[in-house]
Amino acid sequence: MITIDELRALNAHVTYNPLGVVKLRVNYDEFWHFYSDKTPVALEDNIHSHPYTYESKILFGGLRHHIYDVIPVEKSHQRYDARFGISNKTPITTLHENVEPVKLTSFDTYKDDSYYIKHSTLHKIEVITPKCVTYLKAEPWVKQLFFVVDKDNVYTRKDIAQRATTDECWEIIEYTLNDEDNC
Repeated sequence: MITIDELRALNAHVTYNPLGVVKLRVNYDEFWHFYSDKTPVALEDNIHSHPYTYESKILFGGLRHHIYDVIPVEKSHQRYDARFGISNKTPITTLHENVEPVKLTSFDTYKDDSYYIKHSTLHKIEVITPKCVTYLKAEPWVKQLFFVVDKDNVYTRKDIAQRATTDECWEIIEYTLNDEDNC
């Protein structure tokens, strides 16, 4: 496993993601993701897709992946809306009101497992170990992002702006790597 000093030496861009992950962007298409109980979660239970297709490898820890589809409904026990955004600089707009997320499948990945997620796949990730580190390789951006969020918790881009400083992100990375059982 790579050390904190080796990661710092990469001079990579580090950011907090509101889904509860610290992202270290090594290149335009390569990321390290760090999940732990120290990472604040601003968007809970968020079903989303990505602007790119990617392959990811679990370096240590474990993730549970929940794959979804959405169907339009007239009334739902919990109201969900499908929202669509092009980039971080454009507003998120409502694509469909009153949709119901339908879970298609779930699967678990652990150390040394790889998984592939298409840009159009609606999913959410659940961390199933105290700490998890992944390496993600992205394909070229399709430039579309599809969100499904609970109606009572509609988030704007301002709401999901960085909630951890660069120094706090590095502290979370170091804490996540500091695991004798996994490193």
